[in-house]
Amino acid sequence: MDQLHQEISEAVRSNRRAISERVIERQYAVNPAYWESFGQVGREKRLPDVEYHLAYLIESIAAADPNLFGDYLAWAKVLFKGLNLPDKALEGNIGHLRDVLRELLDPKMRPILVELIETALRQLIISPDALPSFIHEDSPLFELARNYLEALLEGKRNLAGNLILDAANTGVAVKDIYSRVFQPCQYELGRLWQMNRLSVAQEHYCTAATQLIMSQLYPYIFATERIGRRLVATCVGSELNEIRVRRVADFFGKEGWDTYYLGADVPPDSVRSYV
Repeated sequence: MDQLHQEISEAVRSNRRAISERVIERQYAVNPAYWESFGQVGREKRLPDVEYHLAYLIESIAAADPNLFGDYLAWAKVLFKGLNLPDKALEGNIGHLRDVLRELLDPKMRPILVELIETALRQLIISPDALPSFIHEDSPLFELARNYLEALLEGKRNLAGNLILDAANTGVAVKDIYSRVFQPCQYELGRLWQMNRLSVAQEHYCTAATQLIMSQLYPYIFATERIGRRLVATCVGSELNEIRVRRVADFFGKEGWDTYYLGADVPPDSVRSYV
């Protein structure tokens, strides 16, 4: 990253709260009837929402890559649609954010920042507001994936587990179960939540059930002869979405590595000490 992009990223990061408050003030000033309909609680919720936008913008600036912010906006567009927010709500919010940043930041920073946001907005306009299912009929394990997901959504964890164990016992490779059942089902859970068809609690239940069922496959994973190599896998910082890195650890385990999976949100110093 060049020095100017770093300076812009740090300027936005250090003023994130003030920027967010200014954006909200502008939203209410431009369209008071709409935003005031949400009451004081709605206004209080707007602050973390704007800061969430800024978190992705900051990383996009730091990487000098507008596609990072554009991809986030495309994701948020589907989310807004699921929440039945007006079609132009997100585009308008980001427009206010652009205008506030243009006012508050050093003039030398404005061209880079405005161009990055404008590029992301152009990507937003052409992105879809709904997503197709991740459970594809042409997948070799389509029926298993569909039945597994249905069992989870109905709260039938034991049935879901039996479907997976039966598949493993009949010769379906563990890697295929991970890649063609667990992975698309987790993507599908995210899609359903994003489109407001699934609650956070339901998603957490299904993900926890999958993690439990993954552990039931360990006799197949660790039956491979060990090759004398070791891997420590974990999520650092505040990252709580651990199922993907756990999948990586399990794949290494299947290849004969001794894997040490530490879980989510592990402080970096603890990771270094453990290694």
